[in-house]
Amino acid sequence: MKVLASSIAALAAMLPISAWCEVSTTRALARGEIVLATELDGPLEEINRFVGQVLRRSVSDGRVLRSYDVQTPSAVVRQQTVAIEFKRLSLTLRTEGRALRDGLVGDRIDIMLPGRRRAVTGGIIAPGLVEVSP
Repeated sequence: MKVLASSIAALAAMLPISAWCEVSTTRALARGEIVLATELDGPLEEINRFVGQVLRRSVSDGRVLRSYDVQTPSAVVRQQTVAIEFKRLSLTLRTEGRALRDGLVGDRIDIMLPGRRRAVTGGIIAPGLVEVSP
């Protein structure tokens, strides 16, 4: 048993301090809420990892927050009207369309153009902005 305890202590010494730090909530938070620093309690460095993230599930007051409880907010949400840009050399065309699914910056999504039955695919380059290439 002594060997196991010393092995655990040696392993703990090798892990960074942040692996042992816990961030807890100061109030109950609902799924989909954006996490604010005032709603968390713990080391500031650890709190900053969660600020601005969106909760994947509801969290009760005082519960320890884990990385799998949050996700990066979507840059585009399904059914959102988005600006569509087509660039070629010095020509830039802009129009609007409707996103057919959620996505983060860098994701490729389908967009339905008004008056058309076929979707076009483009890459999300900023919140609410999709670039379509030839």
